Amino acid sequence: MSESRLSSVLEFIAADHERVLALFVRLLEATTPGARHHLVGVLIGEFERHAAAEAATLYAALREVAGAENLLADAAAEHDEVREAVQDLIATASDDPTWGEILAALRTCVEQHIETEEGEIFTVAEELLPAEQLRELGEAYGLLTRQSVAGSADLAGHPYITSSGLRIAVPYLRL
Repeated sequence: MSESRLSSVLEFIAADHERVLALFVRLLEATTPGARHHLVGVLIGEFERHAAAEAATLYAALREVAGAENLLADAAAEHDEVREAVQDLIATASDDPTWGEILAALRTCVEQHIETEEGEIFTVAEELLPAEQLRELGEAYGLLTRQSVAGSADLAGHPYITSSGLRIAVPYLRL
C-alpha cells in the first residue's frame, strides 16, 4: 500500500513493519560484507525513524488513556530487547561466522514485537482511541517519517526525543 493511501497511524506502522521484514530478507540474501554493512545501516535508519514517530504518535496517545499501561510496559521491554540485539549486530563484523545467528536473533525479536504490536496494541488502540484520532495520528506519523527521511526533521525538544537527531544511542526505541 502506498503511503499516500494510508490514513490511520496503525496502517503507517504496519507498512513500516513490512518494510523492515523485507530488509531482513535482503540482508539474508546479501553475500558481501559491504552489502551487509550498507543494509544494516538502512535497517537501523528504519528502526530509528519508526521508533521516533511511533513514540511521538501512537504510544503518546495511548499513554493518555486508561487501559494501555501494561501493554506499553510490555512494548518498552520488547523495544529494549530489539535495541540490545541491534547493538549485538553492530558490534559484530558482517563477515564474522556468527553474524547470521545474531541477525536471526534480531529478526526473531523484531517479529515478536510486530506480533505483539499488530495483535494486542493495535486492538487496544482501536478500542480506546477514536477513529478520527487514529487518522490524525496517521497524519502526524506520516509527516514525522517523511521529515526524518528527508533529513529535515526538527524533533529537538519533543518529549520523546532527547537529541537534535535520530541517533541510535539516545532515542532509539524508547517509549
